[in-house]
Amino acid sequence: MTRILRCMRVSGRSATNRAIIPQPVASSVTGDFLQRYSEPISKPNSDGAPMPPQPIDAQVIAQEVASVDAMLAQLHVQVGMDLRTELVMAFLPLLQETLRTLPPALEAGDADQVINLSHKLKGAALQLGAERLASGCREIELAGRQGLMGHAESSFGEVRQLSLGLLSGLRAH
Repeated sequence: MTRILRCMRVSGRSATNRAIIPQPVASSVTGDFLQRYSEPISKPNSDGAPMPPQPIDAQVIAQEVASVDAMLAQLHVQVGMDLRTELVMAFLPLLQETLRTLPPALEAGDADQVINLSHKLKGAALQLGAERLASGCREIELAGRQGLMGHAESSFGEVRQLSLGLLSGLRAH
């Protein structure tokens, strides 16, 4: 999000009237992006089964909340406006909806719905700075694309724990 807003700066215009000014992207950046977002984070065990999700504790949740706070602080400096309330209020309903609708899609083996829901939450999490949540959503999305619904379901456990902790942490601020 900060890169987008940086590209949007046009002097003399308000934040809502800024035009997006595209900037060229080096092929090395594109290659890094594709490599980062085209492979699952967790590598399979030697028997081919995915690695079990790591437990989410208070420290992990605190780090994720701190990551969000850092992104929002950076955005405040770049834009000159405190958008924390607006961005968090836009994010929370999407997070809650995904936590409610993703489990039935996983149980039904509805890969399209799993992919769509996890992709949407991944993007929102990245914009907010919740990088670990975005990584977990990416795991679910990629597993759905590969037809590995069992892996998607096991990855959802970590995403759910992290999401609930993040909900609590964001509401506390």
